[in-house]
Amino acid sequence: MAQIISTNTASLIAQSNLNKSQATYTSAISQLSSGKKVSSAADNSAGLAISGRMQAQINGGTQAIANANDGIALAQTADSALSQITANLQSVRTLAVQSANSTYSASDRASLNQQAQQLLAQVNTIATQTQYNGQTLLDGSFGTASFQTGANAGQTSTVNLSQGVKTNQIGQTAAATTNVTGTGLAGKTLSIQVGDGTVYSVGSAVTGASVGQDANSAYAAAVAINDANVSGLTATASNQQTFALNGSASGAITGTTGDTVNMTINGVKVFGDDGYTFSADQTSLSAGDLVAQINSVSGDTGVSAALSDTGSLVLSAADGRNITVTQSNSNVTGTAAADSILTSTGTNAAKIGTALQGTLSLSASSAITIGGTGAASINGSTAATAATAGSAAVAASVAGTSAAALDYTAPGAANSFSVTTAAGTKTFSLDTAAAYADADALATAVQTMLNDATTGFGAGAFSVTNTGGTLTIAAGTAGAAGNFSVAGASTSLGVADSSTTNGADAVAATAAKPAVAGNNTIGLKSSTLADLDISTASGATSAIQSIDAALSTISDLQGSVGAIQNRFDSTISNLNATVQNVTSAQSTITDADYSSVASTLSTADVLQQAGIAMVSKANQQPAQIMKLLQ
Repeated sequence: MAQIISTNTASLIAQSNLNKSQATYTSAISQLSSGKKVSSAADNSAGLAISGRMQAQINGGTQAIANANDGIALAQTADSALSQITANLQSVRTLAVQSANSTYSASDRASLNQQAQQLLAQVNTIATQTQYNGQTLLDGSFGTASFQTGANAGQTSTVNLSQGVKTNQIGQTAAATTNVTGTGLAGKTLSIQVGDGTVYSVGSAVTGASVGQDANSAYAAAVAINDANVSGLTATASNQQTFALNGSASGAITGTTGDTVNMTINGVKVFGDDGYTFSADQTSLSAGDLVAQINSVSGDTGVSAALSDTGSLVLSAADGRNITVTQSNSNVTGTAAADSILTSTGTNAAKIGTALQGTLSLSASSAITIGGTGAASINGSTAATAATAGSAAVAASVAGTSAAALDYTAPGAANSFSVTTAAGTKTFSLDTAAAYADADALATAVQTMLNDATTGFGAGAFSVTNTGGTLTIAAGTAGAAGNFSVAGASTSLGVADSSTTNGADAVAATAAKPAVAGNNTIGLKSSTLADLDISTASGATSAIQSIDAALSTISDLQGSVGAIQNRFDSTISNLNATVQNVTSAQSTITDADYSSVASTLSTADVLQQAGIAMVSKANQQPAQIMKLLQ
């Protein structure tokens, strides 16, 4: 080996090893003094990035736990207030039950009512003053809020306190009223607004697949409403019509041999193509036989029959489809022919040949308002036979005019009826001197006359159509129809077309009548706890129903608040477990292992001492070579 002094290779090697041991020694000192295995990107860049993401999840989870605890505190505040409101309402209910008893005088009830009003005032106070961090919780203004209960975006829990509990917001009931404008569905478009303000659009009713399920039927109206998927609103339809039938259940329709009776229900011939023919052995048709015959074809008509206690014929369509009855007879007599269903005169004349509409029942879990636009209309009734003297009605009345049918008794006689719209009232006269082959021809004549701008309200005022003898007269410009409300209760109303000026008469076509004189009609009136008055026995009875509805609302809301607390508790438990596990995982990456690092430090310390000694030895090596020059 060459002996050189210019380069001290041994010293360089010793210095390099000393630097390595010094770096290990410094790193061990840093870890032991900080407790961290990774304190900078130089230590472990990937580990530092992973640790950063974990730390964000840990910090977010910790704050989410605090948020959930805030949510629990908010829910507990609301829960406590609702309990106080429930206690007050229970006291009011007790007072109402007391006031409903007949043993109390008017002054006694006045005192009870005064006490009840004070309790209701306290309900309002609690509802408006229950706050959390400046936000009112129970007056409906809080609405739906989201609580950030997770470490990441979108991890929220929803709290819905949009149901206010002031006295004008709970205890909704619906009662039948008169003189309330309503609206129908046939040919109309309705808007339905639910309690939270959401507005649904209900399209025109669509004709069903079976007979009688016309667009203006209760069936079609119910389908249209249910198809709109209005939250909390359910519509069901039914139709029941009552006809006089010879005065008693034991009455009989009599005839002589060869006389016939023909009847159709929803276009189906009840007695077949040939009708019911009297014979020498069978000279009468009993009410029971008529009912049995109608029920034998109910599968085709959708209509069933029964006899009432008074002997009237009751026709029912469970799905709310229209019921149209037509009849003709030859030389048929009876004990009360003028009132019989098998005659075209008398009290049933307005029903024979008319598409009788059913009843639409609405059931709502919260306040529902229905409105829209409509048009003046006449749903005419068709004649069952040729338009001769004494035939059935050709048109029903509209807009408050007489409910009497348009009968004419002999050729040449003039009949008139009136139609009312926003433009005014117009009376039309129909000259029946001409011979009309059937009801369709007669209706066509009326259609032509009404569409004549010189005899009507002017061009465009009416649009008149004729379908098989049934006239529909629509106003050229649709006006606003009336509104009705269903407020947390079930009720029924007749289904009919609405009018631009007199929606009351349009809705007045109730289940038993195709038209009603005057302005009385079935409507709905909504009431709440704010309307509560127990100063009368009847008012106390109504108050009990309203309070029960309010208690149900409070109970549902309190149950929801309790569920919210449980959700937050569950969320906190899950977050605690998540934070614990992520923290443990992060510790594995970043925290120093003292037993391992201490061993490394000890080794590095020895190497440091040895390295220094070896550098010193190596630096003395050139001096040894100089001895060769002595």
